[in-house]
Amino acid sequence: MIWFDLFPTHTLKVFIYFKTNPKFKDTFNLTFHEDGIKFKTNMIDSNLDWALYSKLLEDKNIIVLKYSTNDYTVIPKRAFANENDLIAFLELSKRKIGINQENKQ
Repeated sequence: MIWFDLFPTHTLKVFIYFKTNPKFKDTFNLTFHEDGIKFKTNMIDSNLDWALYSKLLEDKNIIVLKYSTNDYTVIPKRAFANENDLIAFLELSKRKIGINQENKQ
């Protein structure tokens, strides 16, 4: 199967990495505010400044906040309690990341 690329090894590597990395077993709690994002797990408690992020990508299910070529924060839209919370987050993040993009040019 590998010979004919029916089962790409990259897929297996990603699956193994995801299943064995302890950070993907924790519950992530994110709180969004004017100064940044409060990021909390059982092992991590930190504040991320909006200036860290350079781009916001969105589709119908997720929001991706990008901060380098291969690093990003993925936020599922289902994580918001209701549509108003999602809209408030999008307005805040687009405003803050838009400001960051202007400052980085």
